[in-house]
Amino acid sequence: MSNEQDDYIEVKVHRDGVTTTTAKKAVKQKVKMVVSGHDIQPGAKKILRENGIKFYENVDASDFDTDSEVE
Repeated sequence: MSNEQDDYIEVKVHRDGVTTTTAKKAVKQKVKMVVSGHDIQPGAKKILRENGIKFYENVDASDFDTDSEVE
């Protein structure tokens, strides 16, 4: 059995835009991509870019064509 962790996608929805605090949490969690339905603050974009995290902002929920899991 391999000790490598499988890649997965987790979607988190924030009521507000992505802040530097959120970006720092994403870095700590080793996130590969951030998709936001709102703006991503300039400082947060800088943190994401510096850590090689791709990001998309102002994405409409209707752009997602997937099954969803509600928590």
